[in-house]
Amino acid sequence: MEKHDEAIRNEVWQFFKPLQIVYFATVDKNEPKVRPVTMLYLEKRFWILTGTIDQKVIQIKGNPNIELCIPLYQDNHNGCIRLAGKGYIVESKETRARIAGQCEYFHNYWQDTNDPNYTLIELEFSEVDYLRPGEMETHRFNI
Repeated sequence: MEKHDEAIRNEVWQFFKPLQIVYFATVDKNEPKVRPVTMLYLEKRFWILTGTIDQKVIQIKGNPNIELCIPLYQDNHNGCIRLAGKGYIVESKETRARIAGQCEYFHNYWQDTNDPNYTLIELEFSEVDYLRPGEMETHRFNI
């Protein structure tokens, strides 16, 4: 990897916060469905905690392809980070409990990690498109 490519990757990773709102896309019958969600970036991995009957859970079970977008704003210029990959429903009780324990809003929605309405989704990305605010060229790289 060239130093320029490594610098771009490091620049992108600086935008991820432990808790942030992102625009999350799933697929429903070959149609994209986008909504804002709270994404957690913990343990160098990406997570969404959600209700079991939410459409995003149903859609991921039918088609795991996902994408998310983080809008960027700087000096009156727009940009974004788009990440494409797959979403996986996490069944591991240990992982579900560990991530829930690091989520400040968990108990606002669920009784405990055995709550049947609690679903943990892990996001695994394979491709990144990064458009710096004010630039016209997208930087694309694989993860």
